[in-house]
Amino acid sequence: EATFIQSLTTDAAVVWAHTTINGNTFVAVANFKGYCSFYPWIGGRRPVNETGGLHVPAPVASDLAEFTVLDTTFVVIAAFAGDGIAESQLMMLGMPLNDTHSAFGSSILRHSSNLTGDFVSGVLIQTFAVPFAHAVEHFSIDGVRYLAFASLRAGPSELFSCNASTFPPVFSKVQDLPTAFASSLTFFFQEVPYLLVTQTGEASLVLRWNGTRFNGLLDKFTLPKDIAGGQEIPFQSAMAGTVFRSNANSLFAVMGAYTDGPVLSRDSILLKEFLVHVHSLDGPNVMLMSGDGRFVYVACLYSRSIIMFERSATTGLIAFDQNRSVITPWSRQQVTDDDPAEKEIPQQLFGYPYKGMSSMVFNMQETHLYVTNFLDGAVAVLRRDVMSGELELQQVLSNGMQSGILQISGLYGAHGLSMSPTEDRLYVTGWLDQAVAMFNRSEDGSLEFRDRIKNGERAFWHFKDSLTDTAFLDGWASNQYPMRLGGDSQPW
Repeated sequence: EATFIQSLTTDAAVVWAHTTINGNTFVAVANFKGYCSFYPWIGGRRPVNETGGLHVPAPVASDLAEFTVLDTTFVVIAAFAGDGIAESQLMMLGMPLNDTHSAFGSSILRHSSNLTGDFVSGVLIQTFAVPFAHAVEHFSIDGVRYLAFASLRAGPSELFSCNASTFPPVFSKVQDLPTAFASSLTFFFQEVPYLLVTQTGEASLVLRWNGTRFNGLLDKFTLPKDIAGGQEIPFQSAMAGTVFRSNANSLFAVMGAYTDGPVLSRDSILLKEFLVHVHSLDGPNVMLMSGDGRFVYVACLYSRSIIMFERSATTGLIAFDQNRSVITPWSRQQVTDDDPAEKEIPQQLFGYPYKGMSSMVFNMQETHLYVTNFLDGAVAVLRRDVMSGELELQQVLSNGMQSGILQISGLYGAHGLSMSPTEDRLYVTGWLDQAVAMFNRSEDGSLEFRDRIKNGERAFWHFKDSLTDTAFLDGWASNQYPMRLGGDSQPW
């Protein structure tokens, strides 16, 4: 239960904060109408001393950020104004020793004559001409200090930096942040640095640090060095946000919104982070998307796996799904022993039958996926759940295997494949066999070898047998006569 203690005179107060100056506690308040005040905290029945404070002229103050360099306190006051009306300010705060000098941490320096009170004084270090700065955030990355201003306008927000040890700090602009109508900024670290940016438009952003800059969503103009992209959060009219950790060290973000329509309230949203380790994506070389756009399948040459991603129809972003991907023992740990003590090693340990995948195709209903495997000289048939997108191995046909009364051939170096319009035939090219093999396809998706034709086989229009010297094949274009000289003991 809250108990009333004291009232303070303010003028459109927008932000309250507490800060420490030379080991003493102060209460700071940013007033939108004209000034920013710093009051000593003295405790007792009326803990805030209103008469001994410092009032900094700060038209349209909208936010505060505080940090220390060595043992000296600095504060940034954001100004929500257009060009030429007011600028954001960086102040150094100390405690006055006399009319001209103050103790700024362990340093004794001259303070500004118009920035002194009974208990606190200041020096203006720098101004920032950031239009409509609605919020400011201070943070450090790898020995560099940053100030990020959220600009509530159609243009970008702005990022400034300086060396973390510089005293007093003087910042230089280093980046226009890819935002529009940004209302707040929150810095957080989750393996790499991020900025949560609330925006008053259709969506807010999470910007990701790539080592030199913060990146937003990837697009066609994104340079290869900037592929560490951010995220868009579809939440309209967001005005404020923050990030916090639970007791279990899970990361959460909460965002609140405003409305100027007939509905006077808007629900806030609570988001929980998730971190997915993408693995077994070594040598991705073939990709196929489901017809409904929900799933993307990537065949990987080196990891001998088929990785499945779930795709957002709204943003187009994809998310790795380990449980529904086809991952082999080879994907996790490649066998490198050329002369193992155990001679009979199961082929599955080598990634069979996904060694050297080169082509993939669905049937029209997308209930089955057909994959060629160059190194195995094989075609794999995978059953597919159209709702979940999950794959399950159904059949493997490889070179030399018996299929019905025929022995499969022409699949050495299996590479390309294509399905007939009626979906009752599947054709596969054998790169090393210089062949095209044909399979019959049944209703359950399984395949049966039918025939193959190889480079170098001879078509002819007459032949000799033991009965006649020459038999002319007048109807050679029909199925009545053999069309080629067969091989591999296959019957005509």
